[in-house]
Amino acid sequence: MASLAMMFPLLLATGFSFEARNISTQNALVATFLVLYTFAYSWGAGIVPFLYSSEIFPQVLREVGMGWSSCICFLGAGILAITVPLLIHAIGQTAVLGIFAALNSLALLLVWLFVPGTERHIVTMEEMNYVFGVATRKHMRYQRDEVGPWFWQKYVRMKREVKEPGPLYDYARGGVS
Repeated sequence: MASLAMMFPLLLATGFSFEARNISTQNALVATFLVLYTFAYSWGAGIVPFLYSSEIFPQVLREVGMGWSSCICFLGAGILAITVPLLIHAIGQTAVLGIFAALNSLALLLVWLFVPGTERHIVTMEEMNYVFGVATRKHMRYQRDEVGPWFWQKYVRMKREVKEPGPLYDYARGGVS
């Protein structure tokens, strides 16, 4: 999530760097923001899909699941490799990076709503099964009712003493969070 959140402004900054009047300034800005974007991408959105998909498939289907996950990921990369040069030629670098930034912000919202997090409260594989056994509707409600207000209070309003939401699987079972 943090990776996707960092990628959005860096894509916009890279796109607007192409509008600089001085070519040496333009090159320096583009290079700087591309390096920062690559850093943000590499520790999150770049590797997490492979790690996450390796966690969610049961042992008996893990090879097949990872095969399909990798296939879909690399198919998308191939489509991008074919279409991006055509898009740049048609609408320019700034517009293309603006579109990708918008898609990145949509991805951030979709990941927050639909993808159960495995970084908090999970110690054993049984707990992992509980998390992935929760219906998507309940997960979305948990994100909206528990995580969203907690995030707002802690990171936007900067309150120090904010009670962290309980585990998703407790929330889904009707437990107190």
